[in-house]
Amino acid sequence: MKQLILITPEVDHELEQALIIKCLSEPDTALHIRKPGYSLEQLSDYLHLLPPSLYAKTLIHAHPQLLSQFPLKGFHVTEYARTSWQFNLLQQHYGQQFVSTAVHELKDIPAVIEQGFQYSLLSPIFTSISKAGYESKFEWNSLCESLMSYKNQKETAAHGFIALGGIQEANIAQINHSPFSGAAVLGAVWQSPDPYQTWLSLRNILH
Repeated sequence: MKQLILITPEVDHELEQALIIKCLSEPDTALHIRKPGYSLEQLSDYLHLLPPSLYAKTLIHAHPQLLSQFPLKGFHVTEYARTSWQFNLLQQHYGQQFVSTAVHELKDIPAVIEQGFQYSLLSPIFTSISKAGYESKFEWNSLCESLMSYKNQKETAAHGFIALGGIQEANIAQINHSPFSGAAVLGAVWQSPDPYQTWLSLRNILH
């Protein structure tokens, strides 16, 4: 079964913690906590609100110091951090817990694989729901062909690709018959009038 990842909204949702707990009870699911405005203390408080049983499914996008305090799945390295002077320093201290990174151009994939990331969040695959005007620059068939070339090579086959950007009930089925290892969702869930039912629908379609 392909993985379905829930990314937290930048602005806190009134039912956020309860929804996360329900959503992550489904199989082959994971959580990316992306809170750009959170301080170290705020992110720590946020993690304390989650049941410890969910930590193994949870990645954080900031404040890697918290990896020593919580038994999390690991750390997501943003594209900015990966391409900045800080990356080598981050890698020295936390490299063993780097799990994923963001990729927006196919030309960056070889370097990401060489750096040892388990999977890439590739975006935007479709026109974004949460970011107005953020349109996909990928052509689906050529994108799938490019990704399949990596999956067919022994040296790069283990690297996973997660589709991000504009994923919703109307198009998530395309991921089923593609080289993607799964999908990540943000706007489709958090902007839905019934976030949990939308999540369940997405989980049921993706297989």
